[in-house]
Amino acid sequence: RASLAVSRWLARAEQRGNEGLARRLREERRRADERFDPQKAIEGMARYLSTARDEFGRDELAVASYHMGIGNLERALRSFAGEEAEEDDEIADVVDDQDLDYARVYFDSAPDRHGRTWRFLYSLGDDSSTYLWRVRAAERIMRLWRRDPDRLARLAELHGDGPSAEAVLHPPSETRDGELRPLTAGQAGRHGLALGSGEQALQPAAARLVAWMGDRVREITGGDAPLTLTRERHAGGGDALHSTGFAFDVERTYPDPGQADAFQFVLDRLQALNLIAWSRESEVIHIAVSSEASSF
Repeated sequence: RASLAVSRWLARAEQRGNEGLARRLREERRRADERFDPQKAIEGMARYLSTARDEFGRDELAVASYHMGIGNLERALRSFAGEEAEEDDEIADVVDDQDLDYARVYFDSAPDRHGRTWRFLYSLGDDSSTYLWRVRAAERIMRLWRRDPDRLARLAELHGDGPSAEAVLHPPSETRDGELRPLTAGQAGRHGLALGSGEQALQPAAARLVAWMGDRVREITGGDAPLTLTRERHAGGGDALHSTGFAFDVERTYPDPGQADAFQFVLDRLQALNLIAWSRESEVIHIAVSSEASSF
């Protein structure tokens, strides 16, 4: 509680440019909360990671547990292993016997496959399930900071340009070649999609990816209700990218929560693979497709 109060005062001091007060408040916060004392925080992190490494037997699982906790990750791993894991087996033995790593658990669990594991990870709702990817992103940031600070500064600028990272996938100065292909109602329907307002003309990579999205959502839900693509209800800043064929919008109208969950699953996994950037607006989900999705 004391740390939160000092943090609020510190934020106000920084906003006002009062560096002297901000410096004193940082020192006070370090005394009140050891997490803000660099030496003690690093020592505590090292102790935790050492314990987690002994528990799971793998470095990347230790890192993945740092945010969600050892108990929660063990629960996810045992759920994924299912009947192959005996209740009294040590979790490190389960990991070794089943050759479990976090990427496999994350990408192979879905609403229709290892559903209990997916529901548990999804229920955490605090970025726990994607924490490992964030650590790896931080590792890349630190590498750029050392080796190519200009590139890092440019990426930071692009990340701040809009509600998603679409400007990183497609910088404004980038040349976007490729023949746009109109998407017909018949083509859309074969992939669990419907066309709403506005003509849809997409790059081949974007067309393949949206078709996969429609197929996968339909496969998960087992239903016939389509996802609806639209152009005219988008209110964000990505209209220019629409004209390149690398972006499309999906209406936020779902027949039931199951379809919404299935669509969210697809968005999360594709974003983790850096194939899309997406943002949630009042009426649509705006999706930009990476040019690297050409081999998708």
